[in-house]
Amino acid sequence: MSGEAASSSVTALRDSVRNYFQKIRLVYSWIGSFCTEQSCPQMSAGKRYEYLWADGVNVKQPKQVTAPQYMELLFEWAEKQLNELPPNSEAALKSLKNVCKRLFRVFAHIYHHHYQAMRQVGKVDQINAHFKEFMLFVQSNSMIAGQEQEPLKTLIQDLFAPAPAAADGPFMSGTMTAPPHPAAASSGAPAAPTPDDGAANPGAAPEDEPLRLPPPTGVPQTLAEAQNQLWAAVSRNSQLEQRVKRIAAELEEEKSRTMCMICMDAHRDTVVMPCMHFLYCHACLTKHQHTGRHTCPACRTPISGLLKCLLGTGPAK
Repeated sequence: MSGEAASSSVTALRDSVRNYFQKIRLVYSWIGSFCTEQSCPQMSAGKRYEYLWADGVNVKQPKQVTAPQYMELLFEWAEKQLNELPPNSEAALKSLKNVCKRLFRVFAHIYHHHYQAMRQVGKVDQINAHFKEFMLFVQSNSMIAGQEQEPLKTLIQDLFAPAPAAADGPFMSGTMTAPPHPAAASSGAPAAPTPDDGAANPGAAPEDEPLRLPPPTGVPQTLAEAQNQLWAAVSRNSQLEQRVKRIAAELEEEKSRTMCMICMDAHRDTVVMPCMHFLYCHACLTKHQHTGRHTCPACRTPISGLLKCLLGTGPAK
């Protein structure tokens, strides 16, 4: 591959990584309030994997940080890496792989420690979809070494496994494949993970429970179910439309009770003395008097004065 072609391929690859970076940062924002220094005193993925932080510049010696600190440092570092790629295509590709490796850890932490939070905020299916899309990109372009994917190994196997028979309740639609980026294809086998912030040695720690993707909620499995859901949606839509019309009519009726009986545009804001009729706006009553009529428009009682009331209703709209 020529130098110009390699540079173009790396640029396309960087754009893809930037896109996934933005999505992963959004995913973390959904559950970020559950990930605190108290709940997550270390950045880990289950019992066997802990991630230490180092960036090779400000922090050269890997150090333990809380999960929220790790996320903050990671997102800031990743954005800088994507904005300042090395001019050399090989070095740039290595930098992009390092970004993907660390972004994967966001999913690893969330799935192991915040799955209940995912359910609580109603984002399980969306996070599953973002992870599936990210792993398709990673697998297709050899962006992350296999050992770096170990914390979510079972989940990834489920993700890329062929779809089961229809009777089993399918979740995936078959093994996912896609053509790799030219830059990734030309790089050969993926490099071994760097030790600067690698996962801690699993040692003799107990095994974590395998993570498996749950079936998506609300997805019809048969034509009859789909038809039933469709008719239910039509019925809900009809009921909602009727409710909106009823509320609109009630608002219009309530509006008519507060509008000036002369112009029907401004709010009533003036009491006619001494009959105490409160049916008109001050502007209309003033015009009424300027035409030489000095009796109440409602009861024809001579007007002794106009009492303007500041009710805070503001101008009619």
